[in-house]
Amino acid sequence: MRKTNRAKPKRPAKRPAKPAKPAKVETMKDEKENLGSVAYDPSNGLDVQRAIEAAMTKNDVKAHEFLVEYVRPGWDAIGREPEIFTDSATVMELLEALGRDLPRHRLNYLLNLGVITPEKRGGRLFWRAADIARLIVACDCRRYWIVGSPIWMENANPAEMARELVRQGREGTEKICALVDNLSVFDLCRYLAEVKTDEQRQQYLNLIFLSLERLGIVE
Repeated sequence: MRKTNRAKPKRPAKRPAKPAKPAKVETMKDEKENLGSVAYDPSNGLDVQRAIEAAMTKNDVKAHEFLVEYVRPGWDAIGREPEIFTDSATVMELLEALGRDLPRHRLNYLLNLGVITPEKRGGRLFWRAADIARLIVACDCRRYWIVGSPIWMENANPAEMARELVRQGREGTEKICALVDNLSVFDLCRYLAEVKTDEQRQQYLNLIFLSLERLGIVE
């Protein structure tokens, strides 16, 4: 039998795929628009800097409330209730209570840099919670901390602690003992090997002895 060549039926052409939607690129404008609704919520892992941005750029009430609570320990320390607007003298008192080392010349320096821009009326500055929080952040970035304060104790490196111990000498005070407890005997021995004068060597030896006493190794 003769085979006949039958034409194979043509398959229907595939429909062209729909073009994919371009991915949305989040711009700085989008970021600022979304900032106000989330910046004040610490449970989202967002930091104080974003809360400051929300309070200043969007006048976000909840962000402002968050920053008031952030600064509240300073108000409690000086025995006053938070104020909506605060003068510069009170701000310096607050920063000192929070362990930040901010004399007048440093405050003027940060103001001249434009790092903080509190409202100015009639030649006087009026500080909101967001301004104070930004000032705290500026101090922390520059390590403007009062020696021996909790914030200094948390962030000072061993070399800074050792220098402060040598400067104060062995007085047996609670402050000295707290500083010694944050340094290992190994650290103190390492710094001892680096000093050049007999007076400094004796000071470090005294600190090492105090540290061993605190550890219960010697009496």
